[in-house]
Amino acid sequence: MDGLLFIGLNLADASLTGELIALGCGEANSIVSAYGNSLIIKGLLSFAAVTVVVAIGKAKLLKLLNVCMLVVVIWNGGWLLTYL
Repeated sequence: MDGLLFIGLNLADASLTGELIALGCGEANSIVSAYGNSLIIKGLLSFAAVTVVVAIGKAKLLKLLNVCMLVVVIWNGGWLLTYL
């Protein structure tokens, strides 16, 4: 369940980031700026991250990662609201 939430939060982040980029903002994370807001790539990368975290026996780490991604999604959503 935590893995699916992590993937969903990453997709929400990519979607919100895409909206912000369309409004003239830029991607703050230089690592992901190379592929922009591609939902497919972001989904695959987050799936790979979940797979690795579970495979190395650190599935509980996903709870912390979910909290961090939730903060990012809320932050991006807040910025998007300033453009309404």
